Amino acid sequence: MRLEQLRQFIAVAQKGNFRKASKEIGISQPALTRSIQTLEQYFNVSLFDRLPSGVILTEYGRSVMEWAEETVASSRNIKRYVDLLSEASTGTLVIGTGSYFMDNILSLALSKFLQRYPDLTIRVIKDTGKNAENMLLNHEIDIFLGMIDGTLKSKDIMVKTFETGPFTIFCRRSHPLLNISCPDLVVVFKYPFVGPIPPEEIRVQIDRYRYELTGEKRPFIDVEFDSYAQIRKLVEVSNCVGGLPESIMAPYLNDGSFVGLPISLPGIKHFTSISYLREKTFLPATKLIVEELTKIVQERDQELGLNGE
Repeated sequence: MRLEQLRQFIAVAQKGNFRKASKEIGISQPALTRSIQTLEQYFNVSLFDRLPSGVILTEYGRSVMEWAEETVASSRNIKRYVDLLSEASTGTLVIGTGSYFMDNILSLALSKFLQRYPDLTIRVIKDTGKNAENMLLNHEIDIFLGMIDGTLKSKDIMVKTFETGPFTIFCRRSHPLLNISCPDLVVVFKYPFVGPIPPEEIRVQIDRYRYELTGEKRPFIDVEFDSYAQIRKLVEVSNCVGGLPESIMAPYLNDGSFVGLPISLPGIKHFTSISYLREKTFLPATKLIVEELTKIVQERDQELGLNGE
């Protein structure tokens, strides 16, 4: 059984027709038919039911299809990984981001990085911290920016953790709260609170804080987004109150787009991290982008008076 046979099998399953599949992958129909027959002989089962209008997967075929897609995807990831391992300036670097990493810091790092390596392709994908460890180990992503949920099971992953700074609570310029001289969180909670999807440990902290403050058994964040831009937009067009790290909101508060409220969340700290495979499988491109990200985070920490862990 060859990898090419699996690709051909997937093409037939997706097209539901040998003629269409052979045309798409560029081989003759008889050759494709022989390839699938060889695969069926290998598994000793029928992978397709042959119908007058085409073919459909059998129960065995559906099981093989799931495995085949994973195998072909893994082979692509390994090829991409080897290409990157051989040279930092070419290939495709895949960065996974959680909702809690500073978007502006990633943009700054990439802008500087691409000036040095304009031939390197970079793909940024949004995912949650729940999937990050497996995606790193499977080489689906090269770096994960954000908090990985739970305890790491593998010792092959390196994590650099940074405090993201104070949490700014803000509203639009004409919000009714601005007519109150000293609004507190109890007053703020009369309006829907909008924020990023928090890591579980932070969610527990802030939900407990709201309960202790108001006696309400409800989430601290009423509306959660995985995009900082969506949070700002909703606050801009409604009476919602938003919450984001100060490092994200500083430019928008300074130019008067929003108004920061004199409210803090005592004792609650916010962190983010950069995760990647350890040195024994270290990609040159990964090393360089991690160094750039770390440098920018540390410079920002010095401005805010914070220390990375």
